[in-house]
Amino acid sequence: MGIKSLMKVKIKNAKSDYNEQTIADMGRSIELKELSDDRVCIDTSYIIYSSILAMQYVAALTDEDGRTTSHILTILNKVLNMKKEKLSQVWVFDSPKVNPLKRNELNTRAQKRDASTNEKVQFKMTGEHVKDIQDLLKYLGILYIVAPDGIEAEQYGALLTIGESSQRYCKYMISGDTDVLMFGGNLLKPLPRGGGFVAFELNDILDEMEITREQFVTMGIALGSDFALKTPGFGPATIHTKARYNKIKLTDEQKKAYDYFMLDVEMTEAHMVENNYDREGLLDFLVARGFNRERYEKRIDAAFKPKKSKIKK
Repeated sequence: MGIKSLMKVKIKNAKSDYNEQTIADMGRSIELKELSDDRVCIDTSYIIYSSILAMQYVAALTDEDGRTTSHILTILNKVLNMKKEKLSQVWVFDSPKVNPLKRNELNTRAQKRDASTNEKVQFKMTGEHVKDIQDLLKYLGILYIVAPDGIEAEQYGALLTIGESSQRYCKYMISGDTDVLMFGGNLLKPLPRGGGFVAFELNDILDEMEITREQFVTMGIALGSDFALKTPGFGPATIHTKARYNKIKLTDEQKKAYDYFMLDVEMTEAHMVENNYDREGLLDFLVARGFNRERYEKRIDAAFKPKKSKIKK
């Protein structure tokens, strides 16, 4: 989920063009076609959950065995749309090994699911869902990465977007989780209902706020994260000034969260998979899960076949 109030933080810097505005106001509207020929990484869990929440019914799509296939359709549609815009894609998965700092947050979410009768609230991505998506990406010939033990997708994706724009492995990470910024990365945040994207450059945010990344992380932790409780009495309207002048004191629990946000992760520790595109394998996989071959065959071929040259011989 990230820092829920981070985008609402009011900038208190008279020298900034964004003085008295919020971090959200610093986002630049962008369409995927502007990133043609660039590489982006994608927070897989976020895409699945946000798409499920947007559906009228979670179990609207199932195979003949009654297994939900909505997650497969979600990823397939996203991949084909990005292929259409000529984006290179890197799908990133959370480590199967849960980060100990997040156990309390995960327990809270589990309790909410158990207490709810809403099928969207009850939905939980399982190991079977993950395998389905990874198999799909293999057939599509799309690179996917499983983050190292105890590391979340948004942290590893942030690592791939660090640095000057021309030097990054990935231009941005697509996610709705503001933790991407907390981990030092650059965020491409989807707008609701397919309304495009907003790009956030961490260095621009730090420059306008005149704070260091260390102060930025401290500020976010004080607002409350998935890894530690918020500091009582601190809110988005005044916290920038407190962070800028080092007036935030973290608890021992919050210090552990701070260390995690500032942790250096080696790219080589992750599990990376990229197979060659397998058209027939892909279509067989989809048909076996209840998809209409002819309907998706046309879409897939349109996305993967090179465009014909308009030059007449």
